[in-house]
Amino acid sequence: DHALAGSAFAQEQSFTIGPPAITNQPHPQTIFAGDTASLSVGASGTPPSPVVPEVSVFAYTDDALEEKKETTLEGLSAYRDHPGTVWINVNGLGAQAAIEKICLLYGVHPLIIEAILSTNQRPKFEDFDAYLSIVLKMFYLSDAGDEVITVQVSLVLGKGWVRSFQEKPQR
Repeated sequence: DHALAGSAFAQEQSFTIGPPAITNQPHPQTIFAGDTASLSVGASGTPPSPVVPEVSVFAYTDDALEEKKETTLEGLSAYRDHPGTVWINVNGLGAQAAIEKICLLYGVHPLIIEAILSTNQRPKFEDFDAYLSIVLKMFYLSDAGDEVITVQVSLVLGKGWVRSFQEKPQR
């Protein structure tokens, strides 16, 4: 568990995204039936920026509430021994590796991680010794108000902690 503690799951990066450009065209070739053709094409461009989930932490006791955005596993691991209740909410499931690291940091089973990341799950409830796993569907109206949108929300709950994973970033 502690080997992940210093790993960042979000890096501040800035990209200018432009369309790809073909830099090398294939050379004309004469190929006869049964021969193998070999083509080479070069392209340049900027890859899209990495998907980084939005992670919020709500830590509270009878006397205090702390709410903050968190960007590192080290920051999240600081809440493992919190004396009250800690709710970690993750908006956006596009960064699979980050979701896996967050879940593994808190001992979530790989099959539950798979269910969180697979957004075509039916609603379900599973009771494990250390926690409960719940997969739900959330409904909301499109901005135009003419369509019902369905998204997956996964909850993992244990004694003194809640982890929620929402398919889409917060609206």
